[in-house]
Amino acid sequence: MAHRDHLGARSIDGVKTIFNGARDNALGAAVVLAAAESLAAMPPARSILVLATTAEEEGMIGSRFFVEHPLVPLPKVVFVLNNDGAGVYEPTLWCLGGLEQTTVKPLV
Repeated sequence: MAHRDHLGARSIDGVKTIFNGARDNALGAAVVLAAAESLAAMPPARSILVLATTAEEEGMIGSRFFVEHPLVPLPKVVFVLNNDGAGVYEPTLWCLGGLEQTTVKPLV
């Protein structure tokens, strides 16, 4: 999953500031598209849901909508990989939140 929106341009203290969306989050959206293409070519044994949300920069609106109106029962969702390229400009650093709540750590 990834979100496909960004902040755009905003006025901060009277100064127009541009928030380019390449890192936040065109990068994540591109990763999701590439993953979907790879998964379609070699489907895994498990079902996979590929999700692109929107309005995340406005308060996680797209993600909240999915949780409130899931396409599959939420207890059947065993793992979510959310791709968000924002914030860090270090290509070797990964942040994996919630990893301790899963059994996927050895695979990562």
